[in-house]
Amino acid sequence: NQLFGGVKRGSIFLIELSVDAPFELAESIGMGCVLNQLARERRAIIVPPSGVDPILFLRKYESVMPWSSLTERVRMIVFEQLHGLVVPEKNSEDSVGRQLTTEDPQQLMANIFRVWGGAKKRSKDGGVIGFIDMSQFETTFATKMDYLTELTAISISRLSLLRDSIIFVTREASTLKQKIQPVSDVHIKITMKHGVGLMYGIKPYTVVYGINQCENPVQPLITPII
Repeated sequence: NQLFGGVKRGSIFLIELSVDAPFELAESIGMGCVLNQLARERRAIIVPPSGVDPILFLRKYESVMPWSSLTERVRMIVFEQLHGLVVPEKNSEDSVGRQLTTEDPQQLMANIFRVWGGAKKRSKDGGVIGFIDMSQFETTFATKMDYLTELTAISISRLSLLRDSIIFVTREASTLKQKIQPVSDVHIKITMKHGVGLMYGIKPYTVVYGINQCENPVQPLITPII
């Protein structure tokens, strides 16, 4: 928040990870913003990284917010083959985990917007924040990347009309990053050097900061380096 002014409603925030940077560094930044919005009784849509159990992902934040509030205000979306990951058997409107099974990227986007619309209805002021790791999309639809890239651009335009905040996480080699980067209000990059996480702003430009995880999962230690 101090470095980039927070994630304002209607803004797009891109966190780009180098090949060797762990997702957890992006998570510590993104989930801090998400929890700030949840504390205002807004809602959140989270698409975790490929292969991550959505319930266990959310359980990490029980120390910060009661589980009842998390399950009421958050919807975790998974849509790849889960290989035994834990999700509710029924995709009811009240399920914290929503498994969207489809081989059609367009139908998937439509389903995500349906879940998003339900979250807006339940939000105190209609505000929703999205925390979306794009690896699930790229893993699930690896053979349909041209189609998916086009749909991503269309979906970002549609989301911008909703005036909701979105935090995207991509890898530096991601094809989808090329559609997100030009429209992002904030673009930061996280990389590794000698085992140390480094973060700097591309838009707006900032100096380089060291970033380390602390005991509090949403309060990373950020130290200016140069």
